[in-house]
Amino acid sequence: MASRKRGGAEVLMAQWRKLKLSEEEEEVVEIMQTGKKEIDRKGEKSLIGRVCSDRPVSKTLISNTMAKIWRISRRAVFQEVERNTFVISFETHADMYKVLEGKPWSFDSSLFVLIPYEGKLCLREMVFDKETFWLQIHNMPLGCMSMEWGNQIGSSVGRVLEVDVEEDGTGWGRYLRVKLQLALMKAIPRGRFINVEQTKHWVYFRYENLPRICLKCGWFVHGEMGCMATHADQAVEGGSEPQFGSWLRAESFSKRNLFSYRNNKGREDLYTRDTSGQAEVEGGVGNEEGDRQANGSNMHSSSTFSNTQGPVTVEARRRTVEKELVRTSEMSGEGMAT
Repeated sequence: MASRKRGGAEVLMAQWRKLKLSEEEEEVVEIMQTGKKEIDRKGEKSLIGRVCSDRPVSKTLISNTMAKIWRISRRAVFQEVERNTFVISFETHADMYKVLEGKPWSFDSSLFVLIPYEGKLCLREMVFDKETFWLQIHNMPLGCMSMEWGNQIGSSVGRVLEVDVEEDGTGWGRYLRVKLQLALMKAIPRGRFINVEQTKHWVYFRYENLPRICLKCGWFVHGEMGCMATHADQAVEGGSEPQFGSWLRAESFSKRNLFSYRNNKGREDLYTRDTSGQAEVEGGVGNEEGDRQANGSNMHSSSTFSNTQGPVTVEARRRTVEKELVRTSEMSGEGMAT
């Protein structure tokens, strides 16, 4: 769907470039940016969201639904800027960070992609081709359940953001969890072969809060060519056995070392969500059993791997959110004083 929209915009712009403009149309309008600071300030607490569905989504419906799921301090404001695409403004940075931390999200079983607000970009320039997922790597030898192995296997799938391990770097459990950015415009990865002491070993993947995907081609969204399973180069040899299914969705997941603000002046943990609150959309269509994955993944490990600006730890997150809470409280106090 994203590819189809971008393709249409590119065709339109190509048509505009062929037009012969008049002198009046050639003139450049100089904009006095008197209100730029206000827009930038609002943009800092805003996200751009797109529902990956061919069906039209009502702004009122998605606003009401996500308000029940996100459970943030103040209700976010949705403004539709394109079909199934919305600017979402939050009251505080903490609310926005909570929603970002909870990715991926779904609406009516379809993936709801969120990207940062970027005021310099036009809608046609915005790309909704990646989303954050928690990947579970199953069938791992215990000696391979570590930060290093999680990073290496995860890097073969997407850009690794975190690896859920203990302070000593081990991640023993039923599976190894890796948080990564996953490309949406291709088939979802189902597993990898790894080399363990010169032995080829298959590990399979499951995804937490996986939304609806095409069970024929494994894509989240179809591009201009439609379902890739219909093309010869995507055909699977050996018959018509289903290549994708509900087994790709993780049934449950555990979290390591959750922290809580209950011990900090009675504050709640900003990142804790009631995972039973999977809201169903009224009048929704095409919903399969178990497909309503309205909640995003949420985890805080004692030690994590990051390939951007060094390790991301629970303590670092706590300090960031705590500063925002203090700042918000101070602003609220000033408002009451005036």
